[in-house]
Amino acid sequence: PHDSLVKKISKIRYGFIVLFTSFTIYLIPGIFGSHINWWEHSALSGFPPGKDYSYTYSEPEVFHDYWEAIEYAKEVDKPIFIDFTGYGCVNCRKMEETVFEEKEVKKYINLNNASKSQFIICQLYVDERVLLDAEEETIVPTSDGGTKKKLLKTFGDKWSTLQAVTYASSSQPYYVLYHPEKGILTNPIGYTPNSSEFKEWLECGLEAYKK
Repeated sequence: PHDSLVKKISKIRYGFIVLFTSFTIYLIPGIFGSHINWWEHSALSGFPPGKDYSYTYSEPEVFHDYWEAIEYAKEVDKPIFIDFTGYGCVNCRKMEETVFEEKEVKKYINLNNASKSQFIICQLYVDERVLLDAEEETIVPTSDGGTKKKLLKTFGDKWSTLQAVTYASSSQPYYVLYHPEKGILTNPIGYTPNSSEFKEWLECGLEAYKK
């Protein structure tokens, strides 16, 4: 009631009105997640919550256990795309929302339709807080060439230790192409925002598997 009467809205105010209205419209399709294929949202990819927060989200047909993925790969004789990721990993979300959604990349890996993928997809969350059925103790190498015992309490501990010990890496995202009999098919890579480069890496691994 003590505000002065606004007789005219300034150009600056109109500018803010247009800015925030446009930004709101830009965000609206995000409610519908992966079902909106025409929406270009790369400007914000990685910063908002993942697609699993959308109302229309369906759980991807992927493995979340390293050993289960390996056993299945033996049964169907297919290579595995291992994705060391994290819930709090911004670059992981950017890869999933941009590079993984590229048409040329989807020919090889498709999170929403595993039957169309040429790889078995295994996503391992290194920050998963779900507790293991029983605490496990494991031996891990140290940077000085020695070893130490590490107590594993969560699945995240298990997968982060697996990444560090087996693949000598602790950064996410980290991608490995693997086959139970042939081993690592090509050099693992980390964050690769260039979809063409990522596609070539997948092709290289697939070619090594076929040989």
